[in-house]
Amino acid sequence: MNMQEPLYLVREDVEAIKRRTFKDRWISFRTEIYGYKLLNYPLHWYIMPVVRLSKALVPQRLQMIYRDIQTKKQ
Repeated sequence: MNMQEPLYLVREDVEAIKRRTFKDRWISFRTEIYGYKLLNYPLHWYIMPVVRLSKALVPQRLQMIYRDIQTKKQ
C-alpha cells in the first residue's frame, strides 16, 4: 500500500542550488554510468543520468522560480 501523506518535506534554498555545480553533476554522471556498465544494466537505464546532467544547464534563477511554483501548488 502506498502512503497517502509525505513523511518529510525537503527544503531547498539558493545555497543548496549553488552547491550543485556542473563539475559535481558531471562527476556524478560519470560515476553513475560507470556503475551501470559494471552491473550490466540495460541501455534504457542510462537515460536518467543524462536527464540529471542536463539540469546543470538550467540557470540557477530559473531553478529557484520553478521550485517556488512547485511549492505554491502544494
